[in-house]
Amino acid sequence: MVELIVSDLLSATILKKAMLPFVVGFVVALCALMWAGLFVFSWGSGMLTGGESSVDGLIQHVQQWLDGVPLIGVALALVAKAILGMLFSFLGVFMLGEGMILVAMLITAFLTPGIVKHIHNKHYADVPLQQHGGLVESIVKVLLKTCALAAVMVFSLPILWIPLINIVWFKVIFYAYFRSLLAQDVGENTLDEVTFKQVNRWSNMPLFWLSAVAYCLSFLPFINLFVPIIGVVALTHLFLQHGQRHRWQGDMFENLRDGRSGPPAAR
Repeated sequence: MVELIVSDLLSATILKKAMLPFVVGFVVALCALMWAGLFVFSWGSGMLTGGESSVDGLIQHVQQWLDGVPLIGVALALVAKAILGMLFSFLGVFMLGEGMILVAMLITAFLTPGIVKHIHNKHYADVPLQQHGGLVESIVKVLLKTCALAAVMVFSLPILWIPLINIVWFKVIFYAYFRSLLAQDVGENTLDEVTFKQVNRWSNMPLFWLSAVAYCLSFLPFINLFVPIIGVVALTHLFLQHGQRHRWQGDMFENLRDGRSGPPAAR
């Protein structure tokens, strides 16, 4: 399967489709970084006029108010600065990593049907291509999963204060979200609902390893913009091969049943 995945990823058809999420994700990330730079370093009107920006004024006003409270005010000011530093650091890492993947996944979702049909016609033309779920149902599922991700991240904010563990924990959370969306996207274009539920189990180790390897590639700069395409190609092969085995098993069962129920062969 690995050879098929690599050969398809290097094919001209897939490479052309991969350029769209890469370009869009890169532009969005660049705009986000520029906005963050303007906000954090108070670029813009304040620097052009030589005065301080509204952000600087607000921060100084809050700090003066906190410093005016004896002892507790100083402590609150230090805690507020630490929290803001942690949040800005986390948001920066998120935009450079997971944020870019989310943008690429959104673009790739519109390309998935074409990628699935290309791989199906090239390697699995004998396997019936099945689909399930409608557009509204898919959107509702994505929204519910996104709300669940946001809730888990909010309740996990205290973990931000624990070095190393915070990175690992939030990476694990986002991997679960990435795997769920990726499996849903490919499964709805390759398998019927019953078969998809059989395949889409956390105990399915091939699904776990393929999605985990694809997600780990997101740790590499710029490569993370290709991760959704890589995941779609890998899971398309996995799901269509499962459908192929399911069909062979069904045909074998039908042949055995017909053999038992049919008349005995003439001697």
